Amino acid sequence: MNQFVFLVPIFSWLAALWIALGLMFSKTDWLKREKISYYLSLISSGLALLLLLVIDIVALFSDASSYVVMGEWFSSGQYVLLISFLLNPSALAIATLFTLIAFLTIHFSANYMHREKGFHRFFMVINLFIGAMSLIILGGNLVMVFVGWELAGISSYLLIGYVMDRPLATKHATRALVTNRIGDAGLILAMFLLFAWVGTTEWTLVTEKISSINHFTTGLIALSLLIAASAKSAVVPFSPWITKALEGPTPSSTLFYGTLMVHAGVYLLTRMEAILVQSPVILLTLCILGVLTVLYGWLSGLVQSDIKGSLMFSTTMHIGLMFLWCGLGWFDFALWHLGLHTSWRAFQFYFSPSILQLANRHADVVPDWLSKNDWLYNAAVQRLWVEQFGDAMMAAPIKKLAEDAQIFEKKVVEPFIGLPEQTHAVSSMADWEDKLAGIRGSSSNIGKGEGLFGFFLETVAGAMHWFEENWVLRGSGEGLLNFLQRLGTYLTHIDYLICQPRYLLIMIILTFIIIV
Repeated sequence: MNQFVFLVPIFSWLAALWIALGLMFSKTDWLKREKISYYLSLISSGLALLLLLVIDIVALFSDASSYVVMGEWFSSGQYVLLISFLLNPSALAIATLFTLIAFLTIHFSANYMHREKGFHRFFMVINLFIGAMSLIILGGNLVMVFVGWELAGISSYLLIGYVMDRPLATKHATRALVTNRIGDAGLILAMFLLFAWVGTTEWTLVTEKISSINHFTTGLIALSLLIAASAKSAVVPFSPWITKALEGPTPSSTLFYGTLMVHAGVYLLTRMEAILVQSPVILLTLCILGVLTVLYGWLSGLVQSDIKGSLMFSTTMHIGLMFLWCGLGWFDFALWHLGLHTSWRAFQFYFSPSILQLANRHADVVPDWLSKNDWLYNAAVQRLWVEQFGDAMMAAPIKKLAEDAQIFEKKVVEPFIGLPEQTHAVSSMADWEDKLAGIRGSSSNIGKGEGLFGFFLETVAGAMHWFEENWVLRGSGEGLLNFLQRLGTYLTHIDYLICQPRYLLIMIILTFIIIV
């Protein structure tokens, strides 16, 4: 049965593809198709869960291999990339738990999202995410984990910005996506370093070979993985994005940030235990980040007045504890904590919409020891200024780098290829149309290039401009359309003549002459 493990993510991705095709090509009323998307999602996640349960039973009562290779993905010289899955006890346990929660979330979402215009889009992205998380957990090498990692990030972006016409939702979605790109850069660097210094990213081979690598090299790999895990799990200083991500619907908040995706960073750390234990400095850093995240989540959660915000800061605090356990070398304990916290937090998020109806008293007030300390209370309200620190240390430098790159392009790249100085970037279709209108209204048909490369571009642009003006953009009596109409008339006339008896007789005689 282990050979069929690749179907676990495939089931969900096929459901996502089916819903996407239905959105594009089906003419059925969107409200009538809700049951189709719901049952399709429920069946796909149910099949994945059933398959995992069968694999779990087989693993318990047999000596089936925990490392399954489905085939070769890519090969170049000494570098070989396999399609492989790691089915050790921890991976199977976490994958089964996560798939069960995904199954329950889909069932919960049917009534919660009923009559929403984005109902089908929601279920399409949810299925995409479930498959991505399955790949993160069961992937046999870091490259396959990276594929799931990116798909989970894109799914997160799409569901945070679920209400696309709300500026705040799209702003928060972009903020979460950009913050996670920093973690993605760490994961890419880790892949490169493993290929360069270990020769592979397969978990089993990395575990065997990592002890023979010097400590400095191991420390760089561990640092790269730490950056990736910290960004994905919203550990200080990446924490602010996780609360902004609650802009999405409650079911997506449950699946992404309360239970599944926020734990992906912790799971990555437990998977890379063999690397982390080789670097005491990284373990110490894990402890420090864990303690800071616990303090951040605890103090900020004390002053929250909304239930989802309180739950999210509580989740952040628990994630900090899991990082602390990993820093202390208690990786198995961190996995147990991860599983228990995931189950309990999912229930709390599911129940959160009902609490507002069932509660018969006001929310707990801020503790006296906190409210009487003005400085500490202000720090908690401002969330320890982590967001402002992140903007100053990460957002501002990235923005400045983008501005410098734009200046470099304008002052160096454009003159080198011969573009005129007044050339400016086209940022939208409206800008492109305005630019074309300005070109057509000017005395010159095309821009003037400079240099040899500029002259070549000018010549090609002139030819394309002539083709566009004389063949494409003309009215119904001229240009390309008129030419095609005339050609069609000629072909029709020829076909008519060939069908006449006398011409058929001539064609038969010619055929016999050629044969003889």
